[in-house]
Amino acid sequence: MPTRSIVLLSFLFAVPCFAQSKAADHGKFVNLGVQITSTTIQGTTFAKEPDGRDVVCTVIRGEPAKLLVFDIHSGELLRRMPLEGAKGAWNATTASDGSVYAGTDNNGHLYRWIPGENEMHDCGLVGRDQTFAWEAAAGANGEVFIGTYPGCNVIRYDPKEGFSDVGRGAMTKGENYVRGVAFDPASGKIYASVGSHAHLVELDPKTGEKTEILPQKYASREFAYAVDVVGGKLIVQLTPNEAIVMNPATREIEAALPNVSGQQVVTAKSPYADAFYYYGDGGLAEYDLKTRKSRSTDAVGKQQIVGLGWVTMKDDPDFPGPTVVALARYGNLIWYHPQTGKTKRIHLKVPPESTPIHSIRLGPDEKIYSGGYLSGGLAAFDPKTGKHVQYGSISQSEGIGVLGSKLYLGCYPHARLYALDTTKPWDPKQDNPHQFDSLDRVEQDRPVAVLGVAELKKVFYGTVPDYGKLGGMLAIVDDATYQVDTHRNVVADQSVVSLAYADGIIVGGSSVSGGLGIEPKATEGKLFLWDPKTNEKAFETSPVAGAKLVTGLIVGPDKNIWGVADGTLFIFDVSKRQVIFTKPLFPPKASARHAGWRDAAMLLHPDGNIYGTVSDKLFRLDPTTRNVTVLRDDNAQLIAIDNDGRLYFKDVADLWQYTP
Repeated sequence: MPTRSIVLLSFLFAVPCFAQSKAADHGKFVNLGVQITSTTIQGTTFAKEPDGRDVVCTVIRGEPAKLLVFDIHSGELLRRMPLEGAKGAWNATTASDGSVYAGTDNNGHLYRWIPGENEMHDCGLVGRDQTFAWEAAAGANGEVFIGTYPGCNVIRYDPKEGFSDVGRGAMTKGENYVRGVAFDPASGKIYASVGSHAHLVELDPKTGEKTEILPQKYASREFAYAVDVVGGKLIVQLTPNEAIVMNPATREIEAALPNVSGQQVVTAKSPYADAFYYYGDGGLAEYDLKTRKSRSTDAVGKQQIVGLGWVTMKDDPDFPGPTVVALARYGNLIWYHPQTGKTKRIHLKVPPESTPIHSIRLGPDEKIYSGGYLSGGLAAFDPKTGKHVQYGSISQSEGIGVLGSKLYLGCYPHARLYALDTTKPWDPKQDNPHQFDSLDRVEQDRPVAVLGVAELKKVFYGTVPDYGKLGGMLAIVDDATYQVDTHRNVVADQSVVSLAYADGIIVGGSSVSGGLGIEPKATEGKLFLWDPKTNEKAFETSPVAGAKLVTGLIVGPDKNIWGVADGTLFIFDVSKRQVIFTKPLFPPKASARHAGWRDAAMLLHPDGNIYGTVSDKLFRLDPTTRNVTVLRDDNAQLIAIDNDGRLYFKDVADLWQYTP
């Protein structure tokens, strides 16, 4: 996940006096522009224009996200409307009055499109402190119900009455995610699927009464990821890769649908039979409500479906009346008629949108590499030519390291570990990049810290655990064999989020935050020493009392470790094993901290200064006087340096270059 909790901290530090000269006086800034684009479409629904034209509506991720409206019959893009302030939407629904709604991330707003109009209506924040509106489901009389994060709420929206918390607080105490919502028109009940410890809750929206109905045998699952009501039955997606069909009246589990992954996508009940269609087994599958049997079809082939609906075709003998229409991940729109067996395909021209940068690193080929957020992707900027190239699909790079001629990538989800040989062409068919492990086998999800150590011929990964888990890991990779040696809970119940190497010792920084959807047990982030000779932790301390996140670790000009803990600079003497200096830099900024796992990034420049980003600021630090100069005071995150001393940082989707 995607995505993402915000840790709110209330440490108040005195801000030092900075140099008053303007950034332009210190050096040259150049915006190198968007590095990665994608056509990541997610929330999808079907609707009608006022003239009766059938349309498919889908939200594409971007800065901002946009609602795209296509003519189902011609494939023409009719409207491209921004959802200002939103990055994307995992959901879209058509209300009973014909309006189209999407709940968004990571601003937690609900947006409405009234067919015939040319702009979106921002209905506002769905609930106080809610950052993700994960699901929007149509109710009766034009209302919609929204599932939220991190409050685990179910919110009702009525165009006349506005928002109301029909669940009266969290659907399940101690949980953060209402990942799916469904409304049963027969009973008037609402069903909410919850994570990151699976629950299924039946809610009476009139009284606020909540009843847990997920059978105990499924309680160990990580998420009840989605829920739909079809033909009076509940279809509940459970991680990993399974859905169950439940009778909500008797609580009987009538069937299990295997290989239901990604977004759960289902049709309404078929007008031709007691059945419905869904995305399963990598394509279009059918479930018979009477026989309780499912079967795969070859109607759309093997491709990820993001939207399904029934559309009535006219004047086409191959598609008489209601027809299944599927929208697939890369813009293929497929018609399928269950009675004639005919299919038809239209390719929608989905315009690419910018992808936020999530990681940057100087590669061994002297190029600056950028990894993309949520949509993934990888790009390289060549400082010598001023050109950049975008490579093929790869999932979200949480961290990038270098050893020899290889880039080592740590990717979300499933903590996928890759090696990319930069002396060879990017070619997944030729195993470049080469995926050599997935640490989800040991309950890890995000490899956020990556450090290559040439003299040891090893790569060290620091990880954040899976959803609802505590206890990150130090994973050690042999560069020659790709053998992985894993060590969990190097710091008890904490994630390993930053790494450096000094005096033959691996130095690590931790975060009290674990995977999303669980509260921390620890109260202070740690600095720890790992001895590669004994392959054991040798030391642990809290570098700044009360600080929860230790990041930005580098070897300073004095050969000591310099880092930042919740906005406070510290210097640690590895040989003496003690903190020898601290100084407040900037108050922590919640929006810059990436879920409590990442904040400061620093490097030592050839000019003798330390440069870094923290709390959205680009700064220069004089190691002798310890004075700090702010070079840019907003929208600056991450940092890298090329071989000519030019610095690179990100402003959302743009890569910026700064020459001191």
